Amino acid sequence: ILCQAEKCFWLNKEGVSFNEGAKASGNMVSVVEDKTNEELKVGEKLLDPKVLGKINFLRTELETKFEIKITGTKTEDSNYADFDFVTSEGWTLRLNLEENIYKTLETLKQSLTEIKKTGPTALLDYLDLRIQNKVYYKFK
Repeated sequence: ILCQAEKCFWLNKEGVSFNEGAKASGNMVSVVEDKTNEELKVGEKLLDPKVLGKINFLRTELETKFEIKITGTKTEDSNYADFDFVTSEGWTLRLNLEENIYKTLETLKQSLTEIKKTGPTALLDYLDLRIQNKVYYKFK
């Protein structure tokens, strides 16, 4: 589901909106908050299927291999490359989906190992991996 403010659009696996409806939540539904100014319409391709696949893959990997529960996904990028994944601990993981996803996950693993030496991840404000070969993070 892709939502802008109160309007939500249900997407099929090709990224085409087939219904405008209510916002839903749960493990079976992936909701992306679209903070762009793009006009969204039913019947149009709103997200590239590769982007949808990467979002779903990341959510699964984060929950199963990193034990990071994602409570929300947001983007302000009209190119739909940069996404913020909000964790149940309250910190944000910022990723660029155009980067190699496997490299990004490896960088995340290494970064979390180092960050945990400083303090618990619950004290993080954000961890930004959007720029290749760079890691930015900030504690609250």
